[in-house]
Amino acid sequence: MSDQRPNVLFIMSDQHSKAVAGCYGHDIVQTPNIDRLAQRGLTYDNAFCASPLCGPSRVAWITGTQPHTNGVVTHNNSRHRSGKAYRKCIDPAVPSLVDCMRQSGYDTFGSGFMHADQHVDGEDRFHELGFSRYGIKPQSYGDLVGDVVQRRYNNHHIISEMWEHSYRNVEGDPFPHGEEKMFDTLVVDDCLDFIKQSDGERPFFAYAGFRAPHPPWCAPPRFHDIYDPDNIGELPNYLVNFRDRPRRVVERVNYYELWNLPEEMIRKSIAAYFAFVSYTDYCIGRLVDAIDAAGLREDTIIVYASDHGEMLYKNGICEKHTFFEDAVRIPLIISQPGVVPEGERSDALVSNIDILPTVLTMSGTAVPEVVEGKDLEPTFHGEHVQEHVFSEYYHSLDPCRMVVDHRFKYIHTEEDVCELYDLHNDPLESVNLAWYAQYASRIRKMHELVMADWEIPEIPVWAAWNDLNERKQRLRLTDPDIIDPRPTLPAWITNYTENEE
Repeated sequence: MSDQRPNVLFIMSDQHSKAVAGCYGHDIVQTPNIDRLAQRGLTYDNAFCASPLCGPSRVAWITGTQPHTNGVVTHNNSRHRSGKAYRKCIDPAVPSLVDCMRQSGYDTFGSGFMHADQHVDGEDRFHELGFSRYGIKPQSYGDLVGDVVQRRYNNHHIISEMWEHSYRNVEGDPFPHGEEKMFDTLVVDDCLDFIKQSDGERPFFAYAGFRAPHPPWCAPPRFHDIYDPDNIGELPNYLVNFRDRPRRVVERVNYYELWNLPEEMIRKSIAAYFAFVSYTDYCIGRLVDAIDAAGLREDTIIVYASDHGEMLYKNGICEKHTFFEDAVRIPLIISQPGVVPEGERSDALVSNIDILPTVLTMSGTAVPEVVEGKDLEPTFHGEHVQEHVFSEYYHSLDPCRMVVDHRFKYIHTEEDVCELYDLHNDPLESVNLAWYAQYASRIRKMHELVMADWEIPEIPVWAAWNDLNERKQRLRLTDPDIIDPRPTLPAWITNYTENEE
């Protein structure tokens, strides 16, 4: 007798900005398959990552726990743990989602990018995370397509040496080796083979870990040709100087030195990112179409999310590494016809650590007690499950943690300036309200939330920057004690009272 529990297809992209998708309101980038998935599922408008950094964010979703709980707080955590394998870096008391699925009888398969232990012994240890079988990994992909890609994965070098001093990004040239050799194309091929071979006696859990749209932004030519750099819309506010922010933000702005880049270069780069997002969308479409063709759509939970966002030059910053909205908000769509409402949106505050308990509950699998995430099933009916969510960042000399509710975002940085933003009145996060006395009570309340369960882990020394002296030289932060309040304050600041909360 076959197991009637639903299959699970989890699709994770890398560095996909929530804002850059049709279903999230972007009017230029083409994402027909993500939009189609949103039409057949529930789209979350307030989803956040547990960390704006690949490794910690991915371990957070696969364990349903916050980084300081599971023990993986930076990329190369295993170096800090004497070269131990990646799974052994995770607290032994913290099981993975895949562990739980496999132990409950699921056939588990993973292909692609998991960010597991690749910096130690060249292996993504899928089996240590609970996968029964797995396909291509970044390292084997480097061997397949040659030196260009191998350099990217090993050294974060770029395909074309565009910004030696800056983002280590890509000029925006198309992928030179043929679309059939694109990493994510091969990931999809692996997953399609697995789905076709499924015997139907056991439900399956399939993970597709895309590398796109993480830089280098080198989409296949047919996607690259869609976007004209001169027609990508208004450029973001990249010429900024945040004197009133923590040094980790100021140093990021100074590190990229976007003021030295010509507008045409920025436009070309943004167009390349749009192209890579469209390629990601195409890969998602291949997977969803295969589920449909196999007659498995109603019997399959499909989850799409990114590990974190991409600043894409907003606020003078590229990549992630901050708690600005474009870095910490993620796209999240959950779909299963007949179970999850179709074509609806949720404004509930959610985190990627909520994915594990949600999938386990939907699949009839017990949720481990150590899990900190919330089951999102009530959000299928318009309810909220929490009043705030958290995110953490340790890839710096200054450990920091964010808490956000439906209006305010507070960020505590150890031994540095704290931050408070009113997301309703200031969606660009241009004014740090921590400098203004009328917000003192709000800051105290949110500070208590941040510190209540936060045990700051031991931070690996290497996680700061490779050369701390060079890092200090880049730092151009004025002493916060002598920063004057902004001379002209908007009315929403001067008129603010706690009564309006």
